[in-house]
Amino acid sequence: MNSITQRVFTASAAAVALEELIAASEANGGDISAVEGQIDWLASQSTDLAPAIDDLLAIASEIEHRAAGRKAEAKRIADLAKRDQAIADWMKGQITRVLESSGSTSIQTPRHKVTLATPGGVRALEIIGDVPEAFSTIVTTVVPNKELIRATLESGQPLPFAMLHSKQKVLKVS
Repeated sequence: MNSITQRVFTASAAAVALEELIAASEANGGDISAVEGQIDWLASQSTDLAPAIDDLLAIASEIEHRAAGRKAEAKRIADLAKRDQAIADWMKGQITRVLESSGSTSIQTPRHKVTLATPGGVRALEIIGDVPEAFSTIVTTVVPNKELIRATLESGQPLPFAMLHSKQKVLKVS
């Protein structure tokens, strides 16, 4: 077996093992910290780091595509749930309307006992005009002046209540 074939075979086996560890992590609530050493091992299997990184990026790309599909499916399911809830709310509203128009406050069906009840607690309040000052409260909010704090720190003057963090490197794949 030549070195390229061996690298591809080893990297592919490592990639499969890595994917299996990631899949198994779902049983641990998604904790993938046990996988970290596997990535180092995969990278060490090649005399050239680029192919190993390429293998990892291929896996990452596949996982990103799966995540996008799952997000789309989650949105589709959430939209269906929202529609179902709206229909159920509409149906209950129609039942409420029918009971109110018939003057009934309670009815027994073969499966349900339905009662029109007035909830307890305070009544809802809606403000429909200008509120006189006697019925108003003045609220003052104090927020940090981030622009001034940043400018002060960037000028080299330390502040005991704030600090600037270094920008973190971001991996860009094209």
